[in-house]
Amino acid sequence: MQCAKCGLENPEGAVECQRCGINLDWAAHNITESCPTCGAVNPASALKCNNCGLNLEWERQQRRQGESAVSPVAAGRGVAPASLQTESVRAKEKARRQANTALICAIVGMVFLGLVLILGYSTVTRRPLGSLLLAPVLILASVAIAQARPARKVLQPGEDGYARSVAGEVIGWVLAGLWLVIVCAVPLVPILTGRVRFRFR
Repeated sequence: MQCAKCGLENPEGAVECQRCGINLDWAAHNITESCPTCGAVNPASALKCNNCGLNLEWERQQRRQGESAVSPVAAGRGVAPASLQTESVRAKEKARRQANTALICAIVGMVFLGLVLILGYSTVTRRPLGSLLLAPVLILASVAIAQARPARKVLQPGEDGYARSVAGEVIGWVLAGLWLVIVCAVPLVPILTGRVRFRFR
């Protein structure tokens, strides 16, 4: 016989519930529950709603299954519900993707900067607006920093992706610093090489 108060299935002929101790016969006739569909009040022992015919026993079983998704033992040990665990896993997966993106952008930025300085140094230093060739470096550095910072906040040291997020952010800041130094130094190159001379009277 099922207890109308706590839902425990008691042996046939039991007078009191083995879990909550309530009188099973009294509870079956005095404890009521509302139908989740139409709101009608039914005895707690009713198998179907007296108004709409909903299978109340099936509804009770669904509720019990939902409540048992997190067992008291798991709750006592601090185990999060399955939904929270899924959200945490998704957040970490997203953080790992961000860390990978940050590191890739940082490496591509370093390679691009090296190629520009090796192959196009004269273009950057001698032609007007030549420093615009370095614009992709700043863009890649900004993307690397923007992707690495949130990833580093989600991931913990030692977890997969944490080192990549740190490396991506560090390289991104280095790239941004190099871009700033080069852009500021380009106008000084003609002066330092003697192509521009100042005349004082």
